[in-house]
Amino acid sequence: MSLQAMSGYVIDIVFCVDTTSSMEPQINAIKENILKLPNQFFESMDEEGKTLQQLRIKVISFKDAKNDPVPLKESKFFIMPDELPQLEAFLKRLYLSKAKSGNANALEAIALALKSDWAPAGALLRHEIILFSNNAAYKLGECSNNEFMPGGMAKDLDELHSWWEGISLDSAYRAKGGRLLCFVPNKYPWIDIQTWDRYWPVFRKEDEALERFDMDVMIELAVGDF
Repeated sequence: MSLQAMSGYVIDIVFCVDTTSSMEPQINAIKENILKLPNQFFESMDEEGKTLQQLRIKVISFKDAKNDPVPLKESKFFIMPDELPQLEAFLKRLYLSKAKSGNANALEAIALALKSDWAPAGALLRHEIILFSNNAAYKLGECSNNEFMPGGMAKDLDELHSWWEGISLDSAYRAKGGRLLCFVPNKYPWIDIQTWDRYWPVFRKEDEALERFDMDVMIELAVGDF
């Protein structure tokens, strides 16, 4: 039976994680919570009497292209819970940049996430991006002189918004099921994109801990009717 024919939720989650040095107070908690999420997701769905047909998790790490030669790294989508060990291995390989910076390539991480090989079909399809950062983001194209920057990025915030709405984007991403949840500071561009549909910013202080409440928000946005 195809995913399209099934009645349960088909959920893909891409975690975009800032791995600049400013994330040192939070990075271990973020990794731990990513690994805890699948079990809590299945438990929560069971408690609510909802069917989770498929859950996949992908991770994209991003740094500062002006201070780090390789600013972005991405995993494949790992099928949960079978590929949880592979997800854990990828997270263990993520390291924090030593360079101090006030900016990071978060917008490129979102663009890369939108170009992922999302699940193309499902009765209740969700394509969720969850981003963690303590920094403002560089404007798109500002770091294009870095030869290791992925090609085919959106040229500016307007084009990235059109991708978010599923326009002119060559991927299986479906805007109707799209969710963008960002745990970020009150800086550019997080306050500038508050007009975007299906975008939920959680403004945080730099050293604020990741709470269980955040896990509940991640799950609710994935399965809630918004």
